[in-house]
Amino acid sequence: MPLTTDLFRNKEQSLEDWCRNKKIFSKADIMRYGLDNYYIRADRTIRDLVRQGKVMRVFNPNSKMAIYRWI
Repeated sequence: MPLTTDLFRNKEQSLEDWCRNKKIFSKADIMRYGLDNYYIRADRTIRDLVRQGKVMRVFNPNSKMAIYRWI
């Protein structure tokens, strides 16, 4: 579901807000967000947020899919 459009926020900031509200999310959730909001760089932005320390990648031995958690 697309977020409400805010003309003063860029897509990266909107993705940060979505992550903050969702708390725990998978790479599939991120890809779905990117498709719904026309943001093809969503997965790369999440990796940038991991490097910045805002998001942590959670180890999941039962799945090959990446799981992330907002810090």
